[in-house]
Amino acid sequence: MLLSLCMIVKNEQDVLERCLESVKSAVDEIIVIDTGSTDRTKAIALSYQAQVYEYAWSNDFSAARNEGVKRAAGKWILVMDADEYFAAGDADKLRRFLETAEPSPHLIYSINVINFVGKSKEQAAITSGEIPRLFPNGYGIEYYRPIHEQLRSQSGELLSSLAPVSLFHTGYLEEMVNSKAKLDRNAGIFKELKNKQGFSAYDYYTLGNECAVGKDFQKAVYYYERAIKKQSKLINSSWFPHCVISLIHSYLVQNRMFDAWKLTEEKLSAWKDYPEYAFYKATILHHLGFMEEAEMTYVQTIETAASKSKESQVFWLESAEFASTIPMRKLSSIYEWQKKMVRGRSLFNQASHAGLIRLQRSESPAQNHDKIRYH
Repeated sequence: MLLSLCMIVKNEQDVLERCLESVKSAVDEIIVIDTGSTDRTKAIALSYQAQVYEYAWSNDFSAARNEGVKRAAGKWILVMDADEYFAAGDADKLRRFLETAEPSPHLIYSINVINFVGKSKEQAAITSGEIPRLFPNGYGIEYYRPIHEQLRSQSGELLSSLAPVSLFHTGYLEEMVNSKAKLDRNAGIFKELKNKQGFSAYDYYTLGNECAVGKDFQKAVYYYERAIKKQSKLINSSWFPHCVISLIHSYLVQNRMFDAWKLTEEKLSAWKDYPEYAFYKATILHHLGFMEEAEMTYVQTIETAASKSKESQVFWLESAEFASTIPMRKLSSIYEWQKKMVRGRSLFNQASHAGLIRLQRSESPAQNHDKIRYH
């Protein structure tokens, strides 16, 4: 048996079929740990020949994950959430990849997870991150941490490589967050975690994310800053650049342009070869009205992404949109503004030659003459 899919679910009838339909061609068995569904979740899982096990929820995601992992019989284990799904063709691509991959007790695979964040999928912002989701079975690899769980090995340090597929995730859409009361549930788990052992830098980062999803950017800034301060000497952690970017974004939401610029130069500059560094500099310049500088830096963003794409299939830190779609849209707005400025100057010249400006000045109160602008 090549691949086991392990999931934990609760009341996922609206999204589970989409998930299982997208992955069914890749997996040999589906193991579902149900933590108390009262809707059609279990019936949908069973229709895909899943093994469904009821599990008493204990405010610990790792415990629930490990319950599924210990029941897996496949050579490899894939972990997914119900609100995730593969693009067409990626499940078959994953299986072909695993057919030749050699298991190692020290090597796991991350999958690029593309998140839709916002009111709806159509209006959402897109972010992404590489999350460990694929690992060999039987080597003592397990989950730890009660929330935002991570993998560890009894054999020592784990190395992560990138699998050649991506997952789409809709769990951050407002409707999903509100309907499942995720933020309230997670807040309770974080409270227990703090009482037991205190917060690590990673905990502060994930707390910042919780606040940002809830649009409480003041609290998000507080937690992101704590995370960066606590982790400042270990910037190679995979989550660290995402934390820096999230804090820059939170500063921008609060119009804290100086803080955003300072953080971009002091921290994000460590990843100059990714497009986000130039993108955020361009965004700040654009906001402050430095149009020519913003234009050049948006172009630099696109050029950086093009160069990085020759080295890696994932040529961005946070979102592919920062590499092309958004900077191109921003450039379009600058070019439109420039055309309007040229048109405005042309109209002014025409009016001046026709004597209209002289007429306007002669009819204006003398004390207002110094308020007339010609640019």
